[in-house]
Amino acid sequence: MVYTPLYDTRAKDSNEPITGSSFTLMVSNVLMENEEKDRFHALVKKINPDVFLINEPDKIWAKSIQKLEVDFPFSIYCPMSNTYGIILLSKLKLTESSVNFLVEDNIPSIFTRITLPSGIIVDFYGVHPEPPKPGSDTYERDTELLIIGKRIRESDNPTVVAGDLNDVGWSDTSKLFRRYSGLVDPRESRGLFNTFKVSLPLLRYPLDHILYSKEFGLVDLQKLDDIGSDHFPIFIRLNYEPGNDNVEAMKNTYYSKKM
Repeated sequence: MVYTPLYDTRAKDSNEPITGSSFTLMVSNVLMENEEKDRFHALVKKINPDVFLINEPDKIWAKSIQKLEVDFPFSIYCPMSNTYGIILLSKLKLTESSVNFLVEDNIPSIFTRITLPSGIIVDFYGVHPEPPKPGSDTYERDTELLIIGKRIRESDNPTVVAGDLNDVGWSDTSKLFRRYSGLVDPRESRGLFNTFKVSLPLLRYPLDHILYSKEFGLVDLQKLDDIGSDHFPIFIRLNYEPGNDNVEAMKNTYYSKKM
């Protein structure tokens, strides 16, 4: 119900001109053992995002991604061989950047501040928490998200959280995190945008997320082409427009999506 057009979303449509306060973000779990790196590079060049986040890169992926730095002069690297590596590349200035191990010493997350061309500062968190294990609770994952949620509540900056959350948007953990942090999910009323698993069309789930604070209006949201990973990448364009109400009905609105 929540992800159908019958539901009234909390993530507003953009209704102001696109200016220096907008930006694009691409998020991709590349699959560490994926050898089709040229497909990923071609997609980045085609989409040409302002910022892109990569989950699961190891050192081989990191070396390959360095080729893109000519177009993305700002970067944060933390490749790992355990499928929890994370890399962020950006055309926009990054400041106060850090790689953090909030719960486990082998599961990193990224924090940075992105400066939009207009001068607006955006707090950005790149994440890839551990998936729930059969027979166990989700304490570690929940704790990582709640630590981030607490930091979001303590900041006055507009905020974006993105990455492979290893969880669906309707889970208790996801709903608790959104309530606690105040972030919105742009997929509400617009579709599931199922990103995992590429090889199972009838059994796909929306595990890759882009959540953000109410100051942003949504311009575009897409699930992108297969890059040889087990996840589809996702893409978003957001526009900073804090003066507008963030609650609006979204019936009859179309977004690019490949369900």
